[in-house]
Amino acid sequence: MKNLLTKLAICFCIFVFNGFIMKAQSKYILAQNNPFALVNLSSFASPALGDIDNDGDLDLFVGQYNSNDMLFFRNIGTANMPIYEMQSGKFNPLDIYSSNSGCNAPALVDINHDGDLDAFVGIYTYLIRHLKNDGNANVPEFVWPTNMDNPLEMVMTEGICSFPAFVDIDNDMDDDVFISDGNGIILFYRNKGNKNSPNFDLDTTHNPFKNVHLSARTKIAFHDINDDGLIDAVISHDAQIPELLYFENTGSKTNAVFAQMLGTSNPFNGITGPVALVPAFANIDGDGDKDLVLGTNQIIRLYEAVNSSDVNNFDKYANFKIYPNPSNGLLTVSNLPIGSTLKVLDITGKLLYSLKTNSENEIIDTEIFMNGVYSIRVENKGNLHNKKLVVSK
Repeated sequence: MKNLLTKLAICFCIFVFNGFIMKAQSKYILAQNNPFALVNLSSFASPALGDIDNDGDLDLFVGQYNSNDMLFFRNIGTANMPIYEMQSGKFNPLDIYSSNSGCNAPALVDINHDGDLDAFVGIYTYLIRHLKNDGNANVPEFVWPTNMDNPLEMVMTEGICSFPAFVDIDNDMDDDVFISDGNGIILFYRNKGNKNSPNFDLDTTHNPFKNVHLSARTKIAFHDINDDGLIDAVISHDAQIPELLYFENTGSKTNAVFAQMLGTSNPFNGITGPVALVPAFANIDGDGDKDLVLGTNQIIRLYEAVNSSDVNNFDKYANFKIYPNPSNGLLTVSNLPIGSTLKVLDITGKLLYSLKTNSENEIIDTEIFMNGVYSIRVENKGNLHNKKLVVSK
């Protein structure tokens, strides 16, 4: 009996563990409400997000391929409902930036752990430029440091267009940096200093991507995609059809080992673009998970992170009910996911009514609609279900 209970306990632990991993595995769905839709750009976009003014929401910096300056979009909305407004001159914290080379790829990181965000920018001419934040978390003040104050001054990539990505890859409490470039190479600079005084050293021996050679310009971003406590990597490259490659960390917190996942094991499978893709991860909608912010030609796309539990939980609402149908007055819509969007559309697809659900049951007064056939739609986290409604009065 004791052995049986032990076996059952082991099976239960394995089941719970595997269930947790499956639950946390995210898929990424093109967001219907993209707060970056009104961000006007002129060429390939490299986004970087951070709370630059310490007001609790994420602001946006954008570098562009054919521009020498850095665009700034302040979030004048909230952490849950961002609204991005372009600001220039003294209202742009990086207004002093100019590269004279283009291909600007910004990264924000508190490199010296003094409580505010500093900026690093990869540029066309193989280099990484640095702007030090001499202000504070509330009021940033970026300045050009001397060459000796740029911890990446000695970095030179093998190809044009450098893309820096900072991450504590070895769990030693300081930021290391990976730099991808135009030759499809990813360089690894380990921080041999500390969190307050960084000292980066090229590490070819322990570079987990030393055997990854892609065909064209690469851009790398890091995030714990499957929520297993290990940092994973997403790499884009300008192949004939640009795509996002997923490298799962199968190693440990102190010794990262990356394995490329293909097909349905790649949650970014099918996300492509006509030209260069520049990935970044940020919690855009304040729901606790990081969404995919994807820079491409003249636009920034948003893909909402949806884990499998969200999808499965939504699927159980596929058979939401509407009654009476046909309807000539008050229509009840039941078995709704709370927080979803309930819509009524006519046969041409025109939106006539929209409501954010606060309960599993909602009432719609069909008296406001003409006699005819309509579609009742429920949308939640990129998923949708429809039912036909007949209004007959």
